[in-house]
Amino acid sequence: MVAASADPGAVAQVLGRIAQADQGLDARLESDRALAETLVAVVAASRSMSRLCETDPAALDCLARLDQRPEPPTGAGVSPLVAWKHLELMRIAARDLLGLDDLEAVGAALSRLADDVIAAALGMTGAGSASLAVIAMGKLGASELNYASDVDLMFVGPEGDPSLGEATSTARRSLEVIASCYRVDLALR
Repeated sequence: MVAASADPGAVAQVLGRIAQADQGLDARLESDRALAETLVAVVAASRSMSRLCETDPAALDCLARLDQRPEPPTGAGVSPLVAWKHLELMRIAARDLLGLDDLEAVGAALSRLADDVIAAALGMTGAGSASLAVIAMGKLGASELNYASDVDLMFVGPEGDPSLGEATSTARRSLEVIASCYRVDLALR
């Protein structure tokens, strides 16, 4: 599989480094051909996903269960949200690389990922209790995100509401969390 991959040399190096950290990798890949194919495809396609496979012990389990979308963390902080986002993005990309999902399904999955990140950010910052609505615009609003998309958002609060200052502060805190996972565009045309 490595020899037939898009970048055999790089794939071999990455697999070697993963095997050094995970002594059971060879046996696991021999017993799970689907995982081996998925890992080779992901490592050959992306340096960032290769690094994720090398550094996050949950990455191989994620690749072994491409049909099981893990739930986003709730109230756990920014770091777990960022880690979950990277794993879910890798799972979506793996399904794409293996031809398991068509373009429309990939766009929908990427959009759902962004929606979940935004919802988690709003939950972490208490935006659910504020008089605040978040409206997704552009590709996110149409559920057509791609891998390089930013997210176009509009935060809306009631005009003249005495809690508008609180909603503005909450929106800023939420935006900081969302921006840890995505480029955010609030300068809508």
